Amino acid sequence: MSPKVAAHHHRYRARQSPALRQPPDSSPPSKTFDDFSADSNPASPGHSALSLAKIHQRSWASIIRRFHEFIFEFDPAGKILCMWSSNAALSFEFRRRRLGSPLHKLLGSARWLFLRRALRRISRKAASLHFQLPLVLARQSRWFELTLARSGQSAAASPYFVLHSKDVTSRRALAERLRNAEIMLEHAEEIAQIGTWELDLKSGKVLWSRQLFKLHGIDPVQHPPRLDDIWRTLKFKNIEKLRRDFESSVHTGSLFRFSEPYTLPDGSIRMLEGLAAPVADSTGKVVRFVGVTRDVTSQSRTQANLRWLSHQLLTIRNEEQRRVSRELHETTAQTLAALKMTLGQIGRSVPRRNSKVHKLVKTSASLASDAVREVRFVSSFLHPPMLEETGLVTALRSYTKLFAERGGVPVKAEIANDFGRLDPGLELTIFRIVQESLTNVHRHARATSASVRIERDPNFVRVEIKDDGIGIYHVLPDTSAQVSLGVGLAGMRERIDQLQGQFDIVSAVGAGTTIRALLPIAQKEMKHDDQTDAKRERRAQTLSDSRRRRPRHRAPRHSRSVGNGAGH
Repeated sequence: MSPKVAAHHHRYRARQSPALRQPPDSSPPSKTFDDFSADSNPASPGHSALSLAKIHQRSWASIIRRFHEFIFEFDPAGKILCMWSSNAALSFEFRRRRLGSPLHKLLGSARWLFLRRALRRISRKAASLHFQLPLVLARQSRWFELTLARSGQSAAASPYFVLHSKDVTSRRALAERLRNAEIMLEHAEEIAQIGTWELDLKSGKVLWSRQLFKLHGIDPVQHPPRLDDIWRTLKFKNIEKLRRDFESSVHTGSLFRFSEPYTLPDGSIRMLEGLAAPVADSTGKVVRFVGVTRDVTSQSRTQANLRWLSHQLLTIRNEEQRRVSRELHETTAQTLAALKMTLGQIGRSVPRRNSKVHKLVKTSASLASDAVREVRFVSSFLHPPMLEETGLVTALRSYTKLFAERGGVPVKAEIANDFGRLDPGLELTIFRIVQESLTNVHRHARATSASVRIERDPNFVRVEIKDDGIGIYHVLPDTSAQVSLGVGLAGMRERIDQLQGQFDIVSAVGAGTTIRALLPIAQKEMKHDDQTDAKRERRAQTLSDSRRRRPRHRAPRHSRSVGNGAGH
């Protein structure tokens, strides 16, 4: 061995020796070599690798640490015929000198006796033996497999043998992952309460999984095999509609979906949800339907609880907005109006020759007027007082007029004078839909005009807001531009869902956006009374005028406001 190679080998051994310790035994209990019975055949198909006894594990671990992966071919007398090792630290000269030498000198007497016993078993049964053992190699926990078998090149009369060491750490890890995945899938199917079925369209026979029988509360022994008999067995609430929808899906070869309450034999009701897909043959003809059914009762109850909670949160938010709106109108706006009048008094008390102070006071009074208007706009935006006092018609017309003045987008409001009053919650929902839609028009649509149309019949209210802007790209199928729908449309959808209504958005490039909502009218709604509405409108107008004329802080009679052009 050259000095350079010897030095490299010495450094490798010095680096490896501190870490060459046996890892904790984490392998499951298994049969060892010493426990095999005479009729055991570990090489039979499907037989897993065996584990060595701990005393043999420690013995063979030292060999693997020295040679890593290796192949030793030898004759029955133990003479080494061929040798290979993956350990690059072992020189070629070392390997060359071992050829033709006895194997027991390389492995040691104890390990050679172990091999002799294994060789007798292999010669008698023409089998091979596989052993797996853990060890720490290069400071990493590894698994190696030792294989002892006949050499494929040898004749039966004069057999040669091969001792093979292979690193199987990755293979064991993959096998473990696969085994865990299979267990998790089985548990998921059981916990999720999912059942599967298959229909042969030619014969009409239906196959159900065991879990599907449990979901429907049907005894598998009494289950009819044909589809026509199954429809008479099922206890869905809308069984006829369900059957028509399924037959239509079979006829058109389309997906079949359903979500229906189902009555079990004990009288309890469960919510079942299903999905089925057609399966075609090589010619494209639909020959089968495969489907899955799951119990979504708990999810349905959770959704109902979430809807109730969402309704409570919306109610609390509306009440808080009403309170803040009232505080802004009755305190902040009045305080700013008083500030404006005080600035007028200051301006009159300053000598006329002091033009700079007069200019500053006039500018401050103008800013105070702007602040009053902004506060009142924010107050009406949070909660429109006219909605409670005069109803939806007057409130919407007032808001669309104010929006057109401030936003610069003319809005056409189409709502009948005899529209009547609705439930306060329904009126507030309609107002918020219009309010949020017009806000989106102002911020995103780049529209030149918009329209609001509201109609009602004895059962429903139809709301439609339309603009001629650029459209909402998020809902368009063929465009790269993506605009977030934001929380505004999500809030509208949430309010509409609370009332069990329908919500739809139609948009096209350059053709604007149309938002439609269909809201049911509760049976407890009171009928329209023209005289009552007229009285309410006159009363609301009177209250609004009185509030506008009556400031909280009164100025002296002789005071005269500076900057009369700025209104409240």
